[in-house]
Amino acid sequence: MFRLNLLSKVIDQVPNRYLLVHLIAKRIHQIEEGATPLAGEKYNSIFNKVLEEIIEGKIRIVEWEETTSEKQESDGES
Repeated sequence: MFRLNLLSKVIDQVPNRYLLVHLIAKRIHQIEEGATPLAGEKYNSIFNKVLEEIIEGKIRIVEWEETTSEKQESDGES
């Protein structure tokens, strides 16, 4: 069962709910395929662990413009 307090904190951090659902689903699949959870072992549910990772800032959504501009900057330095 998921924790409503965790969910409300995550919604405050990630205002776009569609991106949030995608982020959570992708991270759950990664953990199910063998990735190590980045958050502590506070909760038994993978869903709650992912929410905790987002709250602690251990995973985040990177904007497309941010990644392309960083790549352009690094290409210019070479």
